[in-house]
Amino acid sequence: MSKPLTVFSRYLSLESALAVYLGIWNATVPLIIIKHGGSLDLTIYETVLALSAIVAMPLLAARVEKMHRASALKLGCFGIFVSGIARVILLSNSYSLWLLTVIDVGGVCSFAAVQPLLGVYPAESVERDRVARAYRVRRVFSTIGRVAGPLVAAAALLYFVAPGVLLIAAFIGLVGLGYSMSLPRGGVIAVDRRRTVRQRIQEIVYGVRLKLALPPERFLTIVNFSLNVATVATVPMVIPTIIRANHLPDSSAGLFNAVFAGGAVTGVLLFGRLIANGVRQRQKFIGLWVALFVSLSSLTLMSNLVALTGALFAAGAFIATLSLVGVDRQTVSIPTGGRIRLTAAALMIGQLSSSVAFVVVGTFISRFGFDSMWMLYCGISVFVIAMSLKVKGIWHFLEDTKEAESYYERTHPRLVQRFFV
Repeated sequence: MSKPLTVFSRYLSLESALAVYLGIWNATVPLIIIKHGGSLDLTIYETVLALSAIVAMPLLAARVEKMHRASALKLGCFGIFVSGIARVILLSNSYSLWLLTVIDVGGVCSFAAVQPLLGVYPAESVERDRVARAYRVRRVFSTIGRVAGPLVAAAALLYFVAPGVLLIAAFIGLVGLGYSMSLPRGGVIAVDRRRTVRQRIQEIVYGVRLKLALPPERFLTIVNFSLNVATVATVPMVIPTIIRANHLPDSSAGLFNAVFAGGAVTGVLLFGRLIANGVRQRQKFIGLWVALFVSLSSLTLMSNLVALTGALFAAGAFIATLSLVGVDRQTVSIPTGGRIRLTAAALMIGQLSSSVAFVVVGTFISRFGFDSMWMLYCGISVFVIAMSLKVKGIWHFLEDTKEAESYYERTHPRLVQRFFV
């Protein structure tokens, strides 16, 4: 039993290292671009990288699915490390937006290959009865990693110039590459290499087709899209708006971000087991959405620092808990040959929902004012709760006590013949 846990800990260490790397990258490079090129350069840079991620994920997932898991991770981590070194070399000598964009598109593509693999390892590296717990542990460590990255960048910028901070990120990328080298090779899926163009296209869009065709996936995709629209902009847009609206010092941003992340970790630790327990899932789900609506609305209606801090902590907890709904059964119920592409489709849809969130929240605040944001939260919550009351199959999926691997064979045999045979 120790061997699977050891493999899981290696994956966990790898993902944590990459989360810190990504946090340093995202915190440092925009500062350099703003300093040398201005806001227009930053807009071009962020837009190109976002589009690259959306395109690369389904394209690379179809190829990665047919490779050894460890081999694909090694290649992806090597690409991340090389892009980190190239970024340091470029910015240490000069500033060129198009060269920086080319380098970082390579980094984005490397992350696009790695991230779907990191979404399935809790289901493939521990025993069946530990999968839900493994996903909770993964969520805690990934949240800590995302918070640690910007903090490391902020601390390092006090002592080093920006290229020096990016060198630290490159070193962390090397650590991640080292962890990937220690992973077991695993199995590989046999594939007929003589495929038509139509078959190759079907492989690329396979994950999206699963998301649309399988009833539980369809429901969870709509719910997670709605959750992202309501909450993704909390740190980059809502918290700065709260600070300006209440005339708080800029240093409050660090406090609020830390409280929000602390709430996410606490939510996973306190409520994660509650979500994993497949009993009365509908009531728990609706209760969490009502609690999320109350906490998010409180942010727009309160001005007391203590109340705002408590509401942010609660919002972080409820968001993290809702993001865990069905995540273990989603992965385990899909055959190994489709998990990577399904996860890639989820990441791509998440990227799209993030873009929609920034547009929706920005438009809502500019047109109706920040104190009217509760109406947006109310509309999204009512939509999700109404859908959860109407749909029944998802609760059978979440509460089913039999093996998740056989769920679709038992409940949707025609879909199994269409997608998994």
